[in-house]
Amino acid sequence: MSLTKAQIGSVSCDERILSCVDRGLESVGRNVKNLVYWHLKKLGNIQRMDIPEKPMVFVQGLRALYRQSSLGVEKAILQEINYNFNLNCSAGTDLVAAISQAKNKVDS
Repeated sequence: MSLTKAQIGSVSCDERILSCVDRGLESVGRNVKNLVYWHLKKLGNIQRMDIPEKPMVFVQGLRALYRQSSLGVEKAILQEINYNFNLNCSAGTDLVAAISQAKNKVDS
């Protein structure tokens, strides 16, 4: 579900990115979002709100948790970012780069 133009105007870029991450994680499985955030907090020393500023730590945590399967999770999040920020990142684009592009697009 994307945000309306009125909602986008009142939501910060970081909040939009976090919403994309949430939806991407939820699309993989019902309890995946909570599991990932718990794992990152306990083992990776990163909280949900830190993801937009520390995307590499987030991706490293996903890869540590899901190993090869993390690519599917990253792809789901990438699709949400593409849709909600009107980007055209290919499926091979690194999630860290996509988050950076989203932030740059909003700042410009």
